[in-house]
Amino acid sequence: MLISATLVVAHANTQATTDVVYNALSPDEKNHYEINIPSSVEITENGGTMKVSIEDGYDLESDYQVTVYLDSSTWTENKYQGTAPSYGYLYDYYFKMKLQNDSSSSYALALDLTNSKGTTLVPSNNKAAVFRSDGIVSSYGDGTITFTRNTKYSTDKKYKDAGTFKGTLNFVIEGSYY
Repeated sequence: MLISATLVVAHANTQATTDVVYNALSPDEKNHYEINIPSSVEITENGGTMKVSIEDGYDLESDYQVTVYLDSSTWTENKYQGTAPSYGYLYDYYFKMKLQNDSSSSYALALDLTNSKGTTLVPSNNKAAVFRSDGIVSSYGDGTITFTRNTKYSTDKKYKDAGTFKGTLNFVIEGSYY
């Protein structure tokens, strides 16, 4: 809190004033945290894991939370016609890594993403972790993301030479009051 005052030496029959000022801090100034997201993760052909965490010593207001979620650009969408009894369109979502990170390559390693609760992460359910002043919100898991090979959409086994399959997860970090 910043209080400023002006000292005025007054003599008889004079008036003096004092301005009192309070500068409210912004949410960014009141809430201090650092989110740890690995810059790279090495996995096997069957998958792997990574963890999103918050640095020790963080300081959040009691009604403030930090949400780390995957941007919708993370997923590849496959739309297909359903069969009886559901004739509408159905959607599969997966994380696609192309050979040599070449978008024109016909070889890809497709991965399903799940949280530590076993919930599959998709664009409509994309929270990797939610942190509050009293800790991580357990209903979204502990920040672990598991990569599991999706055999339906993977073509990497057809590629017989050495090569690297690479993709990028896009995270969004958002602080808000709840």
